Amino acid sequence: MLSRKPGRTIVIAVDEGPVSKEALEWSMDKIISKEDTVKLVTVVDPAERPTFVTPGGVPIEVDPNNCAPDPKQQEKRNKILNDFRDTLEKRLKGINCSTDSMVSCLGSSGDQGRHICEFAAENKADMIVLGSRGMGSFRRSIMGMFGLGSVSSYVVNHATVPNIIIHKHQECQ
Repeated sequence: MLSRKPGRTIVIAVDEGPVSKEALEWSMDKIISKEDTVKLVTVVDPAERPTFVTPGGVPIEVDPNNCAPDPKQQEKRNKILNDFRDTLEKRLKGINCSTDSMVSCLGSSGDQGRHICEFAAENKADMIVLGSRGMGSFRRSIMGMFGLGSVSSYVVNHATVPNIIIHKHQECQ
């Protein structure tokens, strides 16, 4: 079991995937205490994906501060954040828990990972917890050619605080 030093700030990154719920459950079982502050965070895709190059090949600069979230995804994520916060508060009565949502203007996993790392640094987090969908290295390599890939890999390689990646639970046979 992990040490439960009281008063830590723990960032838990969530999305609509089932592994996010597993990451929250695991965190409540193994590492979170009532003295901790938990920050549930999600990164939402933009409503419109930016175009980086004109038909003539001229690059276009994207203003990362001027993009709106996809409203349907934002609605889903807000519900998830609220449900997760309710679960956490029921299980650990009196815990200090907040929720936050950011928009990934580029809409890529690397950009989502960057937002999570920056959020953790800005909030002086002691650790980050997030789920991994378990794409595997081959599929992640293929997806990486299209600017897609693993948020968890980005966090592991770029976070300035310890991080725990929860993998999809699989029954042993």
